[in-house]
Amino acid sequence: MKATDRPRESTLAWDLVDHVHAHLTDAERNTAFVHLGVGDYSPVFQCVLEAVVRERISLPEEMVGMLRGWIEDYDLHRDFGVILARAVGDVPPA
Repeated sequence: MKATDRPRESTLAWDLVDHVHAHLTDAERNTAFVHLGVGDYSPVFQCVLEAVVRERISLPEEMVGMLRGWIEDYDLHRDFGVILARAVGDVPPA
């Protein structure tokens, strides 16, 4: 996927929250919406992906691809690769 094919970071964050909204705790929902409101998306991804792992929520392949693209585009966010791998079951065996 090329960078020009990727959705904006804000769109991806909103789509991710929409996908898992029913599984978020009140605190997670508050965190997500406050950070969405101010345009600070890293905490949104962190919070929601942790809920995906905890609740074992399946993410659509297209969304997983977009999240991987986001991680590739932002060196600052490479640590999210670990939680995304956990969220989609890409964790290597111990």
